[in-house]
Amino acid sequence: MDVERLEDRDERAITTIVRTFAAPEREWVARAAAGPARDRRALRVWTLKEAYSKARGLGLGLPFDAFAFTLDDERGVRAFTPPADDTARPWRFVELEPVPDVLVAVAVPADEAQDPVLHLGYGFPWSRAALRSFPLPRPVGGHPSALPA
Repeated sequence: MDVERLEDRDERAITTIVRTFAAPEREWVARAAAGPARDRRALRVWTLKEAYSKARGLGLGLPFDAFAFTLDDERGVRAFTPPADDTARPWRFVELEPVPDVLVAVAVPADEAQDPVLHLGYGFPWSRAALRSFPLPRPVGGHPSALPA
């Protein structure tokens, strides 16, 4: 999981993180108008990349240009090209915006045996009574034979 606030990045910081992306992601970010729209695209990719890398236990040790996301314009992962060392299993990715301008990305390995729902608590202290459920989207990435039907 990764959480980022849009207002925490200036133009120079956004430019720096976009340079770490795979070429198709850099092009997708560049197609947005300069300013808030482009910053939002950049941080959507960044949160997804961090969530995936953390889910694998690699943190920032995984080169961010070694894997790529294809995103819907507003929200949602259409496709995922994993790095060469992770092509056997598919993943599920969730993008949330719990409050305006705070982007959240969650990455979980796809598993048919798991309930494809994400349960999140909101507020502090965490309350089980206040859990919100989000259905997980279809799996992406991995070898085609590894994708659940």
